[in-house]
Amino acid sequence: MFKQLAVKGQLPVAALVRDTGLAAPMVKQALLILLQQNAITAYLQPGEETPRGPKPSTAVYEVQVDRVLQMLRWVLVWQGVG
Repeated sequence: MFKQLAVKGQLPVAALVRDTGLAAPMVKQALLILLQQNAITAYLQPGEETPRGPKPSTAVYEVQVDRVLQMLRWVLVWQGVG
């Protein structure tokens, strides 16, 4: 899932379910873990305006590359590699 977000950019849950082939509850659990680790960020994308009114907003998720690289650097320093 992380790879899908890193390669494709901002994606909603439905696209992640489709692209990964995982069940929706598993995708949501993985997103929660990634959010808790600050590896991804969630944004609320407003719905389009239509003659019948606006469509509902959609949550999209995006990888925080700088934060993930910082975590990896910290692991290397902690292990005495860097």
